[in-house]
Amino acid sequence: MASGPISKTKIYHAMAWIAVFPFLAAWPFLSAFPAIGLIGASTLDQSASLNVVFLATGFWPVACVSLVAFLLLRSQVRGQLRSLYGSNKGLLLGAYATVWTGLYAIAAFATR
Repeated sequence: MASGPISKTKIYHAMAWIAVFPFLAAWPFLSAFPAIGLIGASTLDQSASLNVVFLATGFWPVACVSLVAFLLLRSQVRGQLRSLYGSNKGLLLGAYATVWTGLYAIAAFATR
């Protein structure tokens, strides 16, 4: 059962998924940490401000906005968005999660 050679595009696509998947898996859990950090904050200092920013841009708000958009958008608009992003939606979200996690790690170590 011989098939043709695997294209470089498919290899790059698979490598990109391998790179972003751990960040996608950890992102929901890490996105809860800013809320936990805000629970103990008594004043709005630099750490609390960063926690507000990361809480507003983390997994849970993105998931809620995506769900509401999915429910409110008509199927025609969803089809246009699907054709615009194609199969790269997951990788785009993974890239966002990777950048968010990196910035959150930098902010967490910088404010200690």
